[in-house]
Amino acid sequence: MKNTIKKLLKRQPLVVVLIGMTFLLQGYGLQAQETSFDRISNRWTKAFLHNEYRQIDLGEVQPGWWSAMWELETVEGTTFKRIKNRWTDEYLHNEYRKIEMGEVQPGWWSAMWELETVEGTTFKRIKNRWTGAYLHNQNGKLELGEVQPGWWSAMWTFASVSEAENDPEEEPCSCLGKTFRTQSDHSWAEFRMPPAIVGQVIKIKGGAYNKYVFPKCNRVTWTDLTFRCDPRTCTWVKDRGNWDADALCHGSPGNSLYVKVGVR
Repeated sequence: MKNTIKKLLKRQPLVVVLIGMTFLLQGYGLQAQETSFDRISNRWTKAFLHNEYRQIDLGEVQPGWWSAMWELETVEGTTFKRIKNRWTDEYLHNEYRKIEMGEVQPGWWSAMWELETVEGTTFKRIKNRWTGAYLHNQNGKLELGEVQPGWWSAMWTFASVSEAENDPEEEPCSCLGKTFRTQSDHSWAEFRMPPAIVGQVIKIKGGAYNKYVFPKCNRVTWTDLTFRCDPRTCTWVKDRGNWDADALCHGSPGNSLYVKVGVR
C-alpha cells in the first residue's frame, strides 16, 4: 500500500491531492452542491417567465431555453430569495420602479422576494421585499402591485428543471474564437473573443478610437459591451451594447485585452 501511494505521488500528485480532499470533505459531511433551476409559470395563463428577448416577459418557451430557467438564491440570514436567470446571470428587481432584469447590489431589497404559499395549494405569490407589491399579469402584462386573494394572475408554479436538461449526458459544446469588427473610413476596432466554454461572459467598457485625416476625424466608438458564449448555438453572441462610426475626435479605447484598434 505504501509503495502504491509513493508511486502515485511521483506520477500523479494532483490525483492524490484531489482524492485526499474528497475524503476530507466526506469526513466533515460536506458535499459539492450543484445549482438547481426552476421554470416559473403563471397559474392563470400557463405562460412562463423568461428573458429570451433581453427583457422580462411571459410566454411560451422552448425546452432548452436557459432564458426560462431560474436559480432561487437565498439571501443570507433571511428567508427572502433573489431570482437569477440562468442565461444572463441577471436578477429580477424593481429598483427603478418597474419590473426588469439586471445586475444588482447585495443590499437591494428591490431584488429580494418572498415566496408566499397560497393557502390550500402548491402555488406561490411572488412578493417584493422593498415595496410589498406582488408580481402579476392581471392586466395582460407583467407588473407589480396590490392583488386580490383570488387572482390566479398573481399565483405561480415553480417546477424544477429535469436532471436530463440540467446536466445532459452529451458533452457540452464550447465556442471557438470569434472577432466582432466596426470601422470608419480610416480607423477600426475589433472585439476579439477567445475560445471559451459555454456560459462564459466577457464585458468591455465603452470607448472610442480616432484617426485624423484632413479635413476630419474618423472615429469608431462603442458603448459598454457584453458578449456571451451561447450554449444553444455554441458561438459567441453580443448580449448588450452597440458600436458605430462618426466624425468626432475624442475618446480612448481603454486597456481591455479583448479590444484591438488600428488605422486603414
